Amino acid sequence: MRALDKIVEELKTDRMRKKLKRNEKVTVYIEEYLSVLNLKCLKDLFGDRYVSNMRGNQIDANVIPTIMLDLNKKYMELVKHREKAKIKWARTFKENHEKAYNHATSVKKESAKRSSPCSKR
Repeated sequence: MRALDKIVEELKTDRMRKKLKRNEKVTVYIEEYLSVLNLKCLKDLFGDRYVSNMRGNQIDANVIPTIMLDLNKKYMELVKHREKAKIKWARTFKENHEKAYNHATSVKKESAKRSSPCSKR
């Protein structure tokens, strides 16, 4: 998303703004701003077709804000999903920790019973 922020900042410059006002087509080569890793992440998030349309082609500068909106929506979805996963993981960890703790105390009690002199009678 930071890479797309750079594109948006460039679009806000006076030169680009003047071109957009005159309805000239301002094109952006997405590969100038995004690394291979960024493109792979976009491919994973949105699918191969989405990225293949951007890669190697000129992108109309008016499309960049739409891409940013899509990325922000996907980011918010992932944040919500991560929060739900954290809650589930915390619950599972707590349950398993309690089971392990109870098992460890029962093993200690059994071993204490076996080793105590009263149990040898």
